[in-house]
Amino acid sequence: MAVMTKSLLTVWLCLAGALAATIPARSEEAKAPLDTAGLKVVQYEGPRYEMTKMDLESLQESWRTGGNWDRPADMPIIELEAGTILDFGNSTLAKRSGQHTITAYSDWNCQGAISQVSNFGCGTGCIALPQTGLSGSVGQEFHGNPYPTMDVWTGTDCTGTKQHFGVVDTWSCSNTNTNGFRSYVGWYNC
Repeated sequence: MAVMTKSLLTVWLCLAGALAATIPARSEEAKAPLDTAGLKVVQYEGPRYEMTKMDLESLQESWRTGGNWDRPADMPIIELEAGTILDFGNSTLAKRSGQHTITAYSDWNCQGAISQVSNFGCGTGCIALPQTGLSGSVGQEFHGNPYPTMDVWTGTDCTGTKQHFGVVDTWSCSNTNTNGFRSYVGWYNC
């Protein structure tokens, strides 16, 4: 029995090592979000939406219960073109921990940037993607807490199945656990 257990453990460790080797690693020197060099920057001039305490409590309750979140009626839906960095710029929204970025990617492990939103302060509104995202990244210029976050939905209007992406230190990449997402909200607990 001990020989069989040792053999199974050896096989499992070999498989685990093979699987771990196939997951691409992000280089340590890369501090900015990946794969956004070719995206055009567009200054956002549209309506602003700052998440209220009640909005955040409702969103966080939906995480705990697995229930739906009702997008606030006055939250704008911003249709973002592929290949765009939407810069909220010097808005009236408070910013801490430097520039915040959230990026949607067409492939797993934050490869193939679709679009990005930057300098979004306390909230973005609902960002509708022109195609399905399979992963997303959240970044901040300096380590800080509370930190920016990204919630993604399967519907184009921030409805449907949702998932929460956060940031560790200054940048994190998360893959969806669904068949992708078509919209997201970036926010910062101001």
